Amino acid sequence: MSGMRAGRLAGRGVRLAHDFRGAFDLPGWLALSVALVCLVFAFGQSLMVGNMLTTSLGFLPAATKADGNAVINTLQQLSGAIGTAVLTAVVNASQLGATDLAQATIAGTCGAYLLLSVVMVIALLDAAHVVLRLYHR
Repeated sequence: MSGMRAGRLAGRGVRLAHDFRGAFDLPGWLALSVALVCLVFAFGQSLMVGNMLTTSLGFLPAATKADGNAVINTLQQLSGAIGTAVLTAVVNASQLGATDLAQATIAGTCGAYLLLSVVMVIALLDAAHVVLRLYHR
């Protein structure tokens, strides 16, 4: 990703955070922190996915690399669909029976971000464990 494109994406993220803050009357620090977390996550994901795919396919024999690629792509699509469904269910659960739909959506979105944060911490701890285990062989 070029620096100019990354700058435009960062600017869009800040504008979205401003619009989100204005739509739901959130404190500025909360909207900006949500935008920064999303920006860092997206940047890290773009650095990681291609390398992980290449590394994992490198362990397969040449005859099965196409099958391995198909399995990885299928798992990416499936996990994305499951993640979207789970987060939508979290937001939807907070909206059930709510009289103020906007506040219920904010609460559900905060719950979804909390769930994503917990998953992220678990993934980081697991990655640290794997890296430490590899270096201490």
